[in-house]
Amino acid sequence: MPKYTKRSVALITAGVVAVSGGAAWAAWSLTGVGESSAAAGQVVELDVTDASIVLDPTTFFPGSKHDVTFSVSNPNPFPVLITGFAIEQIASKNAAACASTNVVELAGATTTSTLTLPANSGPQTIKYEDAIGMIADAANGCQGVGFDFDVALDATSNAS
Repeated sequence: MPKYTKRSVALITAGVVAVSGGAAWAAWSLTGVGESSAAAGQVVELDVTDASIVLDPTTFFPGSKHDVTFSVSNPNPFPVLITGFAIEQIASKNAAACASTNVVELAGATTTSTLTLPANSGPQTIKYEDAIGMIADAANGCQGVGFDFDVALDATSNAS
């Protein structure tokens, strides 16, 4: 068995350190960068259908107030919160006898319906109370005349 002296052990240790240190010094440093991009999605309009006045036809008379119901679907991949409601494009089915201005959207319509629509949700019925009415001095020719109207909604994304 060979005998190692302090001097030979020191020389071997120094040699090992020099070789390994030299190898580390000779290693190359590397980095990497990749390009990426993203684009925000686009919203899809809410689908409002089946808007109607909740009433017995005999109760639509001068000064009357009525609820409006409609169905709304959210085809977006995120939930939305309905923030506004309006009745638009009121049209008389017999404008010669009864102008469209005899029926109006009423201020202060309220709802007890849930106004948050889940992502990708199907039709949900919403009711606004006292939303539409006939003016108090409606023309006599309005008797028996029908009216069409649109429901317009405002909404915002409601993701948490």
